[in-house]
Amino acid sequence: MVVGGGPVGLVCALLLENQGYRVRVYESRPDPRRSAALTFGRSISLTLTSRGWRALRSAGVEDHVRRLAFPLRGRTIHLEGGRTQFHAYGPNGESIESVMRDEFVRVLVDAAERRTGIELLFEHRCLGLTPDLERIRFTSAAQTETTISVERVIAADGINSAIRRSFIDTEGFDQSTRYSRHFYRELSLVGPNPDEWPLDPGSLHLWPREDVLLVAFPNQQRRFTGTLFMPMDGPRSFHAVHRPALLQQLFENTFSDLVELTPRRNAEFFGGAPWALGSTTCSPWTFREKIALVGDAAHAMVPFLGQGLNAGLEDVTTLTNTLEELDWNWAEALHAYPDRRKPDCDAVTALAEEHYRELAQESRSPEFVLKKRIEARLIELFPDRFSTPYAVISFTERPYREVHEVAKLQERIVSRLMELPDVADLLGRSSFEEELRAMATPLLWPR
Repeated sequence: MVVGGGPVGLVCALLLENQGYRVRVYESRPDPRRSAALTFGRSISLTLTSRGWRALRSAGVEDHVRRLAFPLRGRTIHLEGGRTQFHAYGPNGESIESVMRDEFVRVLVDAAERRTGIELLFEHRCLGLTPDLERIRFTSAAQTETTISVERVIAADGINSAIRRSFIDTEGFDQSTRYSRHFYRELSLVGPNPDEWPLDPGSLHLWPREDVLLVAFPNQQRRFTGTLFMPMDGPRSFHAVHRPALLQQLFENTFSDLVELTPRRNAEFFGGAPWALGSTTCSPWTFREKIALVGDAAHAMVPFLGQGLNAGLEDVTTLTNTLEELDWNWAEALHAYPDRRKPDCDAVTALAEEHYRELAQESRSPEFVLKKRIEARLIELFPDRFSTPYAVISFTERPYREVHEVAKLQERIVSRLMELPDVADLLGRSSFEEELRAMATPLLWPR
């Protein structure tokens, strides 16, 4: 049984069905193919990187999803005054991919429905476990409550997981939630000509303004889905911007190049309360050798690193690979799975929190531009040895827990080079290559 019919739960069902299991998927929402698109304003754009694509490949749906995806080969930083800077993700055209959540889920539902071993049960909301933790309670669209015996359960029911909540009062269970000071609303960016893109669709677009950040992803309608992150309180905050005239003032002063591209901003901004952001960790992830938490049910994170979906998909590949390695002994696999996976998810949850500083604050500075130039030069000279933390996270499947070591090494080398006088000029000279090699080699290959 899989509880939760979002991307992580559906991919988990596909992977298990590949191995001959019969899987029931319980989802609280209606069938997305027979209902309106997901409500605008929350989690519309998702990012896929190497880890996520691996899971989709194993599930047999990679090609279908790639047809929906927009490859983003770098970030375009929109500075005050209309100036822009483009920072490529890598020297060889590396890209992350953006997909619209509703279209993505529909493709996965179609794939699951085609499998004879998967049964999809929509409008079945999980209420949690019974007090003895032996049965799971569901309520249907007709408000009929049923209970089902717990046998093998994968809980992919999201950040507000009813399964996880059932264990809060049990001995030995620990849960921690850290709320971000930033909340968000989503805004659509629309050009004057509906047949033309208002911005480059091959790039992630950022408007970094210290305590305020706007991020935009392309979508299938030749528009962009923008997400505005702001604190709830303060001079520039959701509480401060409480009427249309103040929103107009915020855009004219902070995002002047977006005034004409956001014609529906009043309706979208004031159309509901801002959504909160937070990180949730818990332990243990498995219970009674029958239940396992995956995705946001096990580890929710803020969206600034774009790894929430990818980490969840890597959870299910780790779980199914562990089952396969242990000859499908569920008791042993559910014991091994958290040990293999939780340290990585704790690491990426912390990294996601830290990444806001780079996106909203550091990316505006001349030092950041210089740092990116140095990194690009080092990658050219040492492609097998030097990498950035973001590249390791997005374009490899190295454990997340190793990223801190990558970051320390990067910082040692780049900081040393940034101390050189006139390093910006030196980077453009071929004669500087040997000096650069001589300085970096001892740090990359320490004795």
